Amino acid sequence: MIIENNVILSNSINYLTLNISEIRYAILDSAWRREHARESINRLYYVLDGSGVVEYGGKSITMLPGNIYLLPSGLDCGYHCDEHLEKLYMHVNVLRYDNYDLLSDIHEVLVFPDRMEEIEEMIRQWRRADYYSMMYIRSHAYQLVCEAMERVGVDSWKNEAYSLLVKRCIEYVDKHLKSGLSAAEIATELFVSDSRLRKVFRQEVGVPIGKYINDRVLSAAELQLRYSDRSVKSISESLGFCDQFYFSRMFARQYGMSPVSYRKLAQG
Repeated sequence: MIIENNVILSNSINYLTLNISEIRYAILDSAWRREHARESINRLYYVLDGSGVVEYGGKSITMLPGNIYLLPSGLDCGYHCDEHLEKLYMHVNVLRYDNYDLLSDIHEVLVFPDRMEEIEEMIRQWRRADYYSMMYIRSHAYQLVCEAMERVGVDSWKNEAYSLLVKRCIEYVDKHLKSGLSAAEIATELFVSDSRLRKVFRQEVGVPIGKYINDRVLSAAELQLRYSDRSVKSISESLGFCDQFYFSRMFARQYGMSPVSYRKLAQG
């Protein structure tokens, strides 16, 4: 008997998490319009009828019935409907261990053509709303993510093998997420020097720890603005910002608009 083990895969397979934060059916008209939508969610559009337009980087893509569209997180794009657009849509994140989205390095809208049967089945499963349909919808989202990875080049999708120090740092940030959190505070709690933590974190994660904390805090703020009814002031205070104006300035720098404007425009 021969039993083989892939240690890296076994240790990391549960670190990749697919979250579906919203799934809805929409019949849209000319009121559906937005410019410069730069968000930390991936949008999956299953177009059943009508048409819409997505614009980014000087390109314009007309969304047509029978196609599925992936608008990746972080892409600065606009979208609108001139007359009628009927679709099922999902807001999806595929989070790595460091809580960055797996698809955030994709810088284009991906089109999956000739999928009408899949679209109709997805809508049917969405209407069922039982355990089977939930598993079906999640598996389909995973399938599209895999297709997206293959299309942009699977060789570039490397699994992270973080050291214990970096893992403990990420866990600490998770538990104490706030604007004022510093590398010095984390280093003290983990019994290492500030300089060593900064060096190792940047080497393994690829970004300075200060930027990582800032990205995580603003992403948490974005999700609360989109999916909760908490006031901007309350969200600002809960995430440790010194005042609402500073929070608004930092949020606008990251997402291209103020928290108030973002909340008004956030829609499928």
